[in-house]
Amino acid sequence: MTEKPGGAPAVVEARNLVKMFPGVVALSGMNFELHAGEVHCVVGENGAGKSTLIKTLSGFYTPDEGGVYVDGQLMHASTVASKAAGIATIYQEHNLVPDLSVAENILLGNWGGKKGFLSRRDIRKRARIALDQVAPHLNLDTPAMALSTVDGQMVEIARAMAQDARVIIMDEPTTALTEHDVDRLYKLVKELRANGMAILYVSHKLEEVFTLADKITVIREGKTVASSIPADQLDARSVVQLMVGKDVDLYEHIPRERGHLVLEARGLSRAGAFADVDLQLYAGEIVGLAGLVGAGRTEVARCIYGADKADAGTVEIGGRKLRLKDATSGIAAGIALVPEERKLQAIIPMLSIRENTTLTLLKQVSRWGVLKRGYEKTLVGKYIRELDVRTPSAETPIQSLSGGNQQKVIIARCLASNPKVLILDEPTKGIDIGAKAEIHRLIEQLARQGVAVLVISSELPELLELSDRVMVMRAGRVVTELDKAQATKENVIAYAAA
Repeated sequence: MTEKPGGAPAVVEARNLVKMFPGVVALSGMNFELHAGEVHCVVGENGAGKSTLIKTLSGFYTPDEGGVYVDGQLMHASTVASKAAGIATIYQEHNLVPDLSVAENILLGNWGGKKGFLSRRDIRKRARIALDQVAPHLNLDTPAMALSTVDGQMVEIARAMAQDARVIIMDEPTTALTEHDVDRLYKLVKELRANGMAILYVSHKLEEVFTLADKITVIREGKTVASSIPADQLDARSVVQLMVGKDVDLYEHIPRERGHLVLEARGLSRAGAFADVDLQLYAGEIVGLAGLVGAGRTEVARCIYGADKADAGTVEIGGRKLRLKDATSGIAAGIALVPEERKLQAIIPMLSIRENTTLTLLKQVSRWGVLKRGYEKTLVGKYIRELDVRTPSAETPIQSLSGGNQQKVIIARCLASNPKVLILDEPTKGIDIGAKAEIHRLIEQLARQGVAVLVISSELPELLELSDRVMVMRAGRVVTELDKAQATKENVIAYAAA
């Protein structure tokens, strides 16, 4: 039995875990331990085995070798046994029943009652006690469908409290949260730790890892490459190197010469989304578009691209006014967009990498309606090499790739159109740290080649790191423009939330 310094045994321990699926070894002799009163962050690239580890600890998967031990005793592999051991998991997406109330969701599967009869009064009393520990502001009668993302997470944590959980597993909990909501979640995690809860926190965001972690475990290709290392003994570079198995140069902003004016939007408006937006993009410059969720950032980007039609205003490239009737006209004008939701808006999952890369380039790769197969193969192969898309073949279905590699294919499609303007909406959303570093370097490289780049990101550290200047939106309007020196986290939040 593994003990924490001072003699306290691990609450949960994974010993030599092996989990195999057809053709894939997801976990290969993985070891991991979690103690009471600590936040233990697990990091790794997409496909490293994080999700499999979570599901094994939660009892969804039965290990092929090794086992999960609770207080030193081997736990039977089942969700019932995991729950009985006090293990609760909070997933990225809400795991709530939309039509049930907050109170009913908190006690779901833990109704109690006598002789088959439920007491509404008892349910509300028990739910209130649990909710008061994490989110006393919430109303017990609110239907789950009306909750914000962060409040939904609070309800799931309250459910864990009602089940007397000793361990809470959080899987990428801040993916869809605003900066304010992230701060709320951080505060709660620290309070739970102070009250003796054991927290397994899985994240690809290094900033939050080093904000919260007492210990860090790094996994790669299903194996533990660094186990239970005190967070103060590591830094971002060493963690990334452990994750990818090689030294990775993290993005470092280096000032660039700003070139000529490439794109100018004047008085751009779309009813119900944004109004009177003026924006200039210069060659060789990266401009960040900041704001809270609902500020209108994505809507502005889609109108500039032509995916949505503006009600008023103009967009010019090289002094020529564009008639943006649809995305095709935006592409023809030299504008490329990497959209926010790649799975819904950018890829066709069943098609190959080759087909997804040339999806909007059919005129370029065909003649008289017939595909130039050799040219297409050469073009796609070039971008697979240059962007280091990790795939056995260009004919591999894109749905089988990790999020980072899917994103690289979408960027390859944009680059193949030789854009003058590249718009990236949440370019590293759901992408692991290694792939994120590669995409950051690629964005900087494109700017150096003279492309005008507009970046939208809800990860403020990413936006501030990449951008030469930052435009801040609030309630559909641009409220300020900040240069590199002025664009601090405090300033951006102050303007975005004022």
